Amino acid sequence: MHGKVAETPDEVIDKSACAAPSGHPPAMPGFVTLRYVELFGEIHRGITVLKMRGSMHDKESREYVIDGQGMHILKPFRNVTGILSGHPRHVAADEQERMGTMFGDSEM
Repeated sequence: MHGKVAETPDEVIDKSACAAPSGHPPAMPGFVTLRYVELFGEIHRGITVLKMRGSMHDKESREYVIDGQGMHILKPFRNVTGILSGHPRHVAADEQERMGTMFGDSEM
């Protein structure tokens, strides 16, 4: 299995490097983004599974750390929006509740 790391969403797929013999890009079984997230002047590392074929994967952006024992996935970022766009911002709890009612999500 081959993997490719992209720094930004714009360079996610190098189409010339991943074309199947038919000339069409192959279907990816999974797609994970790793990002730096700045919150309140501190840099955190974030991970999001955007696609995982055949699974009901976790769709929340989570913090992760890397130490001497490897990579550890931590709790989801809470009261934050814009992580995937690269412009994270803190969302007040009452605004988050209002957004949840707009989209029918009672657990937001």
